[in-house]
Amino acid sequence: MICAETGPQALTKPAAAAIGALTENGVMHYGLLSVVPVVIVIVLAVATRRAFESILAGTLAASLILYHTHFITGWTNAFLEVAASRLLPLKPGTTVILVFDTDTDNSQILKTNIEFISSRTNILKVLCVTQVKNLEDEILRSCTIKHIRDLTNSKSDKEYKADLIHITNLAKRLVECGFKPEMFWAREPRDAFSDIKNDAQYIWIKQSLNDGKKT
Repeated sequence: MICAETGPQALTKPAAAAIGALTENGVMHYGLLSVVPVVIVIVLAVATRRAFESILAGTLAASLILYHTHFITGWTNAFLEVAASRLLPLKPGTTVILVFDTDTDNSQILKTNIEFISSRTNILKVLCVTQVKNLEDEILRSCTIKHIRDLTNSKSDKEYKADLIHITNLAKRLVECGFKPEMFWAREPRDAFSDIKNDAQYIWIKQSLNDGKKT
């Protein structure tokens, strides 16, 4: 079984592929344009401290330079090429679990990726776990807290993600916040994602957060 989540990590490989293609072709083909995507990523990352948006902008810039008006297709192909190389070593009968947010109006790239992964001969099945609309919303629905910052006792919602990464007692905090597992990942997505079934029920391990015993 392999589990993947869409987000900055999912964009890093396609970004490297697109930006790498510019570097490989060299400055003599693209001139100073070859360094524009890298500069965009660095500048945005420093200015906004938001990795996802910075990597996405750099990726799209590289694809725009390489593929012009077909940059979306080029970006998707770059992603699929990298994905294929990562899927090849997987053992036959592997189940892939995709966990993704649904807070966007465009699900086409995701659907293309699901179709591509499902077509690999070593993949048994693809299970989709839909976060409606994102992880923060799922936590708020399944806990008794009013603000996401309350989970990590952060000073603000902006600091919550950084604090979540470093938290060492997440299971305990969830129990203290009245976490109800049956409410987590329980909704079916709507709008652009309405035709993607939520398969969360197939990956749950029934276990008490209080005593650690499986039920």
